Amino acid sequence: MFEYAVDKDSELAGLLQKGKGYRIKLATRDLGIKWWTYVDDPSLPIDDKILSRPSETPRLVNSKPSAGHAGFKVVDCVPWPPNISTHLSLIAATDTTPTLLEICIANPTSQPISIQFRGTQRYLAPRDLLGDRTTTRPKLYRTLEPEAPLSSFGLAITNATTKATIPTHRPRPGCLGLTAGNIDPRPRSKDLFTLEPGQQILRHIALDPILYGHDDGVYIVGLREQRFWWCVGSKEDICEEDDDDARVEKELFSRDIPPLVIKSGDTVELKVVNGEVVEE
Repeated sequence: MFEYAVDKDSELAGLLQKGKGYRIKLATRDLGIKWWTYVDDPSLPIDDKILSRPSETPRLVNSKPSAGHAGFKVVDCVPWPPNISTHLSLIAATDTTPTLLEICIANPTSQPISIQFRGTQRYLAPRDLLGDRTTTRPKLYRTLEPEAPLSSFGLAITNATTKATIPTHRPRPGCLGLTAGNIDPRPRSKDLFTLEPGQQILRHIALDPILYGHDDGVYIVGLREQRFWWCVGSKEDICEEDDDDARVEKELFSRDIPPLVIKSGDTVELKVVNGEVVEE
């Protein structure tokens, strides 16, 4: 695979005009490769011995120039999402409560941030070199919905010794309803949650039921990275009306924004003995 980064000060970038869409594709079948060779193990680094080989004689060509292209739009600037603070901690079991994972999500900025926690997410999704999306829909959307029960789907649980990943509960998919082609893409007020400046959300997940019955050992629990559509301002201010079905105002809605990322570098460790979580 080949990847070319367009420098904003380059000659190519100078040809691009703001507000216009472009498509780049190969002009000919010839890929312009002057030297190439076979290797036995592509994971190994290429050394001088390999580079000293004569090139293979067949030309490398694109068998179907019309099959792929890079499509994009040029904009003046892209709003960058705020950094949301997310931390994990462990709450020990008591006589009446099991071992709990505490998730603390906080807004350290000076502005309210409205986050779409439910519904179709529309933002600039990262893609790999083959054009496939590298992220999926949010799995921890219930974290931002204080009245909803919180499932373990969205946690990353690994056996510290074997490095095996423990599957967490996946919610059953619901029925997919038919939608009209001209559906309004703007999020509804009821699908938004506003984090006020300095506000924290504390959520708890019982870990005993998740690890019950698993092999003895130490388990590492972390949080999977999640991405959401977002907008600066409270949902009352960014939506058209003070109503649950009101949508984000047209001038404030954009698909061309990077997503707000909720992630944490924190992990907690749990010990399982005889299939049950025990205190260290």
